[in-house]
Amino acid sequence: MERGRRGASRPVDGRIARLHCRQCRDREGACCAIVDRPLARSLAWRNGKIYLAGDRLDVAVAEFNRYNRRQLVVGDAAIAGERLDGVFRTDDPEGFAKAVEVGLTVPVDLSDPAQIRIGKPDN
Repeated sequence: MERGRRGASRPVDGRIARLHCRQCRDREGACCAIVDRPLARSLAWRNGKIYLAGDRLDVAVAEFNRYNRRQLVVGDAAIAGERLDGVFRTDDPEGFAKAVEVGLTVPVDLSDPAQIRIGKPDN
């Protein structure tokens, strides 16, 4: 964690949310934070991030492609609907593809300078 920040985890809608605050305290002295997850998610691009919270792979790929010349391509329709969680840098489609490769155990082809292929090609 960053200096001056405290964190806590709590269940939210069946998921785990990581809350952070900057030395704020409630009346009892406990760390407190007001977190608007949809707002934080929608503003993540300002910090060069893509925030995925149960998003489909094809939706995440479309989001990455908005920011990069080298386009991601889902080469296998069977994995397009897989749900993903995580925070990724907008300028690192290769890192995202490698995370998908490990997380979904699917092949990733980085050989084409214009695109990154995720999954086996549709036949």
